[in-house]
Amino acid sequence: MKTKFCPNCGKEIDINALKCPNCGYVFNSSQTQMQQQFSPKQPRKSSKAFLYIIGCLLVLLIGLGGYALYNNQSPSNNQSQSSHASSNNNNNNNSESSSSSYRDNINWDSDKASSFDDQFQNWASKMHQSYTSGSTTFDGVSYPEDFSKKKFIINGNDATVSMAGSNKQTDYKVVEIRYDSDQGYLYLFAFQNGTPIVLFTESGNASDNSVSFKTTANRELRKLFSNFSAN
Repeated sequence: MKTKFCPNCGKEIDINALKCPNCGYVFNSSQTQMQQQFSPKQPRKSSKAFLYIIGCLLVLLIGLGGYALYNNQSPSNNQSQSSHASSNNNNNNNSESSSSSYRDNINWDSDKASSFDDQFQNWASKMHQSYTSGSTTFDGVSYPEDFSKKKFIINGNDATVSMAGSNKQTDYKVVEIRYDSDQGYLYLFAFQNGTPIVLFTESGNASDNSVSFKTTANRELRKLFSNFSAN
């Protein structure tokens, strides 16, 4: 039912009423006709259906647009990931190549080793010690086999050790091993970044997993090795 409002009391009444049943206000014919003409019309069901269809089409178009945008970006992302993986592989290959191409530049040969041994034995004699050169098992550690197996602590810091000529890039490159099993002393004559250094340990400095060394305090022995290294 179509309705209208009484301009006098505001009561909602039938649009065709000529008199307000609430307050008695009398409508003239021109007011009634005007209200009938401009009274709100009920929306037709067909309009609602049309709006529903339009809404569905908009949602579908938005979804298709998002899907197309995602597909356009995906190859770029895949290409970026592939490029990143390729870069990592190249870096790894370069690192391996650099490691495999490493060469020792140690100025030490058999003639130096022989001459050094003579001088070292003279020094040991003055110290009333007797040393043997070469591979040995000392304090439970096999030299040089355990260079890559044990944890070496040199002057309080973790370090890597290898024999010179092995072409392994390590902190210390050893050229001579000397040990006195009776006294419980062992020396490693090595190079650190090209600088000669004499490392010393004694019985009791090794454990199941590590062994500790320090630079020898004997100045004469340090000078002896340094002189041979410089020649």
